[in-house]
Amino acid sequence: MKNLFFVGVLFYLVYSIAGSASSGSVAVSQQDSARSGSVVPNKTFVSSEKTGTSSSLFSFGSKNTGTSSSRTTGGTVQTVVPMRNEETSGNNFEKQLSKYFSQNDIQVITAAAKRNNLQKELWPVLFAIRKAENGKKGREFGILSEKCDKEIKKAPDRSLDIQAGWCASTIKKNYSRWDGSGDFINYLGSVYCPVGANNDPKGLNKNWIKNVSNWIKKLS
Repeated sequence: MKNLFFVGVLFYLVYSIAGSASSGSVAVSQQDSARSGSVVPNKTFVSSEKTGTSSSLFSFGSKNTGTSSSRTTGGTVQTVVPMRNEETSGNNFEKQLSKYFSQNDIQVITAAAKRNNLQKELWPVLFAIRKAENGKKGREFGILSEKCDKEIKKAPDRSLDIQAGWCASTIKKNYSRWDGSGDFINYLGSVYCPVGANNDPKGLNKNWIKNVSNWIKKLS
């Protein structure tokens, strides 16, 4: 009887220890799962690829590097793909420029872009604004600024260069301010040529984004 009693006690202890070990492994497994990211409640990240303008003309690359990068906006991870080199510095872009611009204008506007350290991927925007604005002497890029006007007054023969420089600087500054959400041309238009501005009584500013985008398409 004693032997049977000890066998029963031993069996009970072995069964209890086995059950406890099994329960602990489940708890560790859940914890590891949470740490590894397998279970992340209340967080949703949607990967989306940015396509530049609303008509998917080209993609704007990561700032100052020309490499792809990711931005997180409102819980959404956006992959920003750089514009292909052949579209900015290749034969196609140069060929398109020569169709719509004189060699002198190309040289002047390009020099202004370089002087203001405008990323090459944004050069089509600069040239597109020139065509979309199509301003007269002193208003070639539609820049309305007392400081700009004073510079042109001192050197009227450099009006294209001065206006191009102010435009290039405006594009560069607003590209750095842009958080990557939505469309850059739309964002730039809201600053450069806002709809409902006091100096736009005929409401022509509403056409700016469309016109610039169309010219980017022609030049790319």
